[in-house]
Amino acid sequence: MSPKKTEGPVVLDIGKEIEALDGKARRSESKEAYLQVASGPDHRIGVTATVLPDGPVIYSIEFLKCVLGPSCVIDVPLLEEAIWISKELKRRGYEPFHQDDGWICCEKALAREDIPGECEILANIAKGRPRPGGKKG
Repeated sequence: MSPKKTEGPVVLDIGKEIEALDGKARRSESKEAYLQVASGPDHRIGVTATVLPDGPVIYSIEFLKCVLGPSCVIDVPLLEEAIWISKELKRRGYEPFHQDDGWICCEKALAREDIPGECEILANIAKGRPRPGGKKG
């Protein structure tokens, strides 16, 4: 599956891909498989399926978002955006961490049926915080 762009309204229909991910993980030597659900130049959302030794599959979702540009000059609006994204992720049960290259990264375990809805929420977070007038970013 090619990455789905998250420009404009996003409705991620990934149910069949998640089922296929389960099978792919069971067949893989590492007992793990990854599906990139959405991406853009400044973000990526993916799902991992891992087969436990006793047979069940656990799923986790990952979110990566570049929140700081390459400049060393402090950009207050970018910092505010990074804080907003971090707070939203914490509110949703993630433990975000910031890497040296300006990216926020986090992941959490989810039930298989919760993955599509969570992917849609993360895609909206990746667009940025709402502004007056309903605009994001």
